[in-house]
Amino acid sequence: MLFSTSLVAIVGVGNKPTTSPRRLRILNTKKKTNICELTFPTAVLSIKLNRKRLVVVLVDQIYIYDISCMKLLHTIETSPNENALCDLSSSDDSILIYPAPGPNVASPFSVNDHTLNNNNNSNNSNNNGGNSKRSSTDSTHEVGTVVLFDALNIAPLNIIKAHKTQLASISLNNNGTLFATASNKGTIIRIFNTISGNKVHEFRRGSYSALIHKLTFNLSSTLIAATSDTETVHIFKLQSDNDLSGSGSGNDLFSSGELIDEGVGNSTGTNNDDGNNNNNQSDDNLDELEERIIPKAINSNSKIEPKRQPSIADRIYQNLPKNISSILEPQRDFAYLRTPNPHKIKSVVGFNGKNVLVGSTDGSLYVHTIPPRGGECVLVKQYTFDS
Repeated sequence: MLFSTSLVAIVGVGNKPTTSPRRLRILNTKKKTNICELTFPTAVLSIKLNRKRLVVVLVDQIYIYDISCMKLLHTIETSPNENALCDLSSSDDSILIYPAPGPNVASPFSVNDHTLNNNNNSNNSNNNGGNSKRSSTDSTHEVGTVVLFDALNIAPLNIIKAHKTQLASISLNNNGTLFATASNKGTIIRIFNTISGNKVHEFRRGSYSALIHKLTFNLSSTLIAATSDTETVHIFKLQSDNDLSGSGSGNDLFSSGELIDEGVGNSTGTNNDDGNNNNNQSDDNLDELEERIIPKAINSNSKIEPKRQPSIADRIYQNLPKNISSILEPQRDFAYLRTPNPHKIKSVVGFNGKNVLVGSTDGSLYVHTIPPRGGECVLVKQYTFDS
């Protein structure tokens, strides 16, 4: 569904000829009309759409359409992508992300190398783990690498080395300024800035491997949730920095929090009163940053505790080389919830203010409330949808 409009994209399950998994239908549910039908060479694995673009993901191809006229604009060749790893930003900028192709597939930069070089001026090469735009097209063939693509102007933007092993999940935030990745190990979740290519956060889901099903940002990019094949859904807290998230809304319940050094990613957790601040912000942002330091969801009867001054250990940590601090730094979850059917959970449906909605393939929908100070989320509603 295109946001809350009547435009719906449907793909069949293949139990009869009229519902072939290779056929995509665009419907107007309000007028009850069939806008168009598209047939593809193989089964449609995933569909992404916003107000400007429609993206159709096949096992080894990605099709980009102009949604206003359903004109095919571009086809991207990919390596076999059975899990349909791909995401499109909800904003009109239409940032597209997908795993880099293997050596047997042409690099998206091989034809448009000049685009890569023209965009290179705005990048910082020292990025704490995220490799920025590169001049060599060979870098697009590395395992654990993602490609950022401008689906609006049909041009490659960036290639970033996110992990050393195969990717299991990738996701963009609402406005396409941040993206999250997890490898097939499932222990570390990384957040990157799409503009600079820098790694801005690194979170630890756990010590044991797990298959990450989905990474989901909330609307203001202050929280990200991770579902896996375990019973626990982890929710991590991102720092509220407009330079990183580009949100600036300040209306989310959890949009406040301590501000820490950019690129280090010391998000505050439930039991981690870190207290490190980034004091190198511009004067223009001081008023807004001051508002973000004060939590928005404090009880009227509670007292605002003074912020702890950095200890000697904090100061030593701040001066560690970034390649060392990043090893010590990965933060645990800010909040979490447990589901009754761990192997049925596929994705976080979304965030709704202070609530997180988790769906499962058995037809259940769980609504949990996230505590303002983190910890275990509280189940408030549960729905069951019969097939």
